[in-house]
Amino acid sequence: MKDLARFFRELEDYVHVEDYRRVRARRIYETVMDDYVQLRAAVEIVVTRMIRSSRGTMITLTTKRLCQILGLPHYPALCSVLSAILRELGFKVERRRKRGTLFYITCEAPLWRKVKAEAVKVAT
Repeated sequence: MKDLARFFRELEDYVHVEDYRRVRARRIYETVMDDYVQLRAAVEIVVTRMIRSSRGTMITLTTKRLCQILGLPHYPALCSVLSAILRELGFKVERRRKRGTLFYITCEAPLWRKVKAEAVKVAT
């Protein structure tokens, strides 16, 4: 993940203003797809930590907030990949709004039960 964050910092210095959007989108997509396994693992770690520390029965999350937690920039291409990963993990879409899509996972989800069961085993 450190390599991915370093890549984004270098990218902002490298790209010229007129080709910024086209080149940025292409290079971000290629980099994210190269490091997809790492990115998915990082998202799983963050989500499991959030589930473990939750006191209620539901977690809500946006891709922008997930980018902030992971220390990555909030680029649309990256947010699209993150939303696909969240859907694969069992998150559902609550609503689409002007500031992005709100994802949620409840205590009935298989991932939630798995994480909470592991937390109970560790505690005993």
